[in-house]
Amino acid sequence: MIPQDVQNWKNKTLSKLKQIEQAITPQQFKKLDLDVIVRIITKVTPLIKNNSDFDHFKNQVEFSINFISKENISKKSLKPYRNSLKPIKKWIKEKYQLLPLGFYTLRGLLLGIGVAILYAVGFDTRAGLFIGVAIGFGIGSYLDKKAEKQNKVY
Repeated sequence: MIPQDVQNWKNKTLSKLKQIEQAITPQQFKKLDLDVIVRIITKVTPLIKNNSDFDHFKNQVEFSINFISKENISKKSLKPYRNSLKPIKKWIKEKYQLLPLGFYTLRGLLLGIGVAILYAVGFDTRAGLFIGVAIGFGIGSYLDKKAEKQNKVY
């Protein structure tokens, strides 16, 4: 696939997503996480170097877009769409070592909460909870900024 074909597909797909965005409310847009799939398309298409990767990526993205429902957006209707994004995210992480925004911050918070709970139970104080969360958030934020500087975030 020549880069022009990839670019044409990218432009066509992004315009399709823009039409979907215009057809729904801002609350529905937020629920759908359309910005995630737009960031994925924008970030990954310049990295694709061969036909098989492009075909795989294109099929996965189009499969996910087909799950987007413009009517009756609810948790139940979003489940197939969100599940269809998981293989794309996994493939991007394995193939291009790209991570979603906030990846390390979330992991840091979870680690901080875990340590904080152990500290709070061990020393019978709640101050450890705040300290653990703050430390976890700080470390996660630092790692996210570092990944962003290395251009490893979508």
